[in-house]
Amino acid sequence: MDSTFIVISIVFIIFINIANYLKVLRLSIPLVMIYCIFCFNYLIDNENNHSNPPKKINKQNIDKPKYDSIMKLHVPIENKNKIGIVEKKMINNVVKPKPILSYTPKPIMIDSNVNILEETNTNKITSDLIMVDDSNNEKNKKQNSDLKTLKLNELMICRGIYKRNPIKPGINFINSVDSLFCYTKISNSGPKQEIKHIWYLEDIEMTSVAYNIKPSFNYRSWSRKTIYPNQTGQWRVDVVDSYGNILGTRDFTIKSISSTY
Repeated sequence: MDSTFIVISIVFIIFINIANYLKVLRLSIPLVMIYCIFCFNYLIDNENNHSNPPKKINKQNIDKPKYDSIMKLHVPIENKNKIGIVEKKMINNVVKPKPILSYTPKPIMIDSNVNILEETNTNKITSDLIMVDDSNNEKNKKQNSDLKTLKLNELMICRGIYKRNPIKPGINFINSVDSLFCYTKISNSGPKQEIKHIWYLEDIEMTSVAYNIKPSFNYRSWSRKTIYPNQTGQWRVDVVDSYGNILGTRDFTIKSISSTY
């Protein structure tokens, strides 16, 4: 009999005696039912333990690997180069031979015709390729697009500018003038671009004036050139863009004051 069962039984009897002393035996009915259930479960557990005792493990019955089944066999094998002995092992009646290694391995032959064929094909492909420089094409496309956005509407040579309008324009001047102006009206439908006024005397560049033109329908601009008395002859002003393309040209003449009389 288990010690736990004895302790619980003693506690149960003490509670019953206390209930009898206090004359409240009716209140001890649930306690009696719980004790009965405990006893019933305790008896069932004891019967199961007696009917199925735990098995003892016999260490001697544990299967051990049978090394006796492994045996070595020496089997002579004939090879073209040498007669050797190959060691084999038999494990559980299965023979596992070791691979046969030749003492004089044959060299691997590589066909050189394959490499020659690949080289000829590669040379043929590279010779057919033509390198094309697209930088010039892109530059030309950009120049053409800029030319389309710029349009020279008016170009004249005058003696002065007043309220952004030309004064006394013409093509014939005398060398007594202090300075002359090149007045232009340019339409720019693209982004801001650079424009130059290049002044020539007898096809020799005298000066150039560069400025930027903002997007505008009629962008009015002008440049000024000081005229010295000895600078007589055939003059010209070219209006060019940032790529050197000529948008317009105006020819004029400066004569000596003595030649006019």
